[in-house]
Amino acid sequence: MSMGAELHLYGTDCLEAELAARAAATTADAVYVSPYNDPWVMAGQGTVGLELLAARRRGQLDVVLVPVGGGGLIAGIASVLKAADPGIQVVGCQPAVSDVMTRSAASGTIEPELADTDDGRGSTLSDATAGGVEFGSITLQPCLNCVDEWVTVTEVEIAEALVGLLEEQSKLVEGAAACALAAFKRMAPRFAGKCVVVVCCGGNISVASLLRAIELAKPAAVGATEVTGICRRCESDGVQ
Repeated sequence: MSMGAELHLYGTDCLEAELAARAAATTADAVYVSPYNDPWVMAGQGTVGLELLAARRRGQLDVVLVPVGGGGLIAGIASVLKAADPGIQVVGCQPAVSDVMTRSAASGTIEPELADTDDGRGSTLSDATAGGVEFGSITLQPCLNCVDEWVTVTEVEIAEALVGLLEEQSKLVEGAAACALAAFKRMAPRFAGKCVVVVCCGGNISVASLLRAIELAKPAAVGATEVTGICRRCESDGVQ
C-alpha cells in the first residue's frame, strides 16, 4: 500500500477473488499470478520437498501430510518427493466443509465448491484453503498422480490441533496450518515407528478465528472464558 498499490476486495471466497484478479489483469497493465495454478508457483512450493529430502535422517522419510486448498503446495511437494522416492506416502488434508480437491481427486475432474447449505457446510477455520479451485488447474494432475491419500477433518479437530500447538509448543498458526496436524492426530496410530512430517505453513490468523478455535477446542475449560474475553476485547478495539 505504501508503494501506491490499490486494494480491491471481491467475492466471498478465494476462487471468486482469483477469477476477478485474472480478469482485471487482461484489461490493465498488470500480470496475474495465481496462488496455485501456475507452474512457477508450484515449482517454488516444491522446494519444500527438497528441504524435506535434505533434512531426513538416516535416509528415512515415510509419510508427509500437507494442507490443501488449490493444490499448489501439495502438487509441488509430492512431485519432488515421488521423483526422489516413490515409497514416500503423501497425504492431502482438507477441512470437511471445504474439500474441493479431495472430491476432485476422487472424480478425476475439478469439482465445484458446494454451497454452505449443502451437507451442513459452512465457514471453516482453515480459510486459506477454503473455496473453489479454478477449472483446468494444472495442480489436479499431480494430485491424481502423486498424492496417496486424502483426509478431511472437522472444525473441532482443526481447533484442537491449533489450540494444542499453541499450548504445547507456544506456536500460533492459522487454521490451514493446523489442518494437516489435525489429520495427523487422528491417524497417528497408523504411523507408529515411522518418520512422519506434518507441513504447518502460515500464521495469518485473526482474533476472531482464534476466539472461535478456543471456543470449539475448549468449550468447558476453566480458562477459556478469560481467554475468549481478552480476544473479544481485542476484536472490539480493532485488533486483527
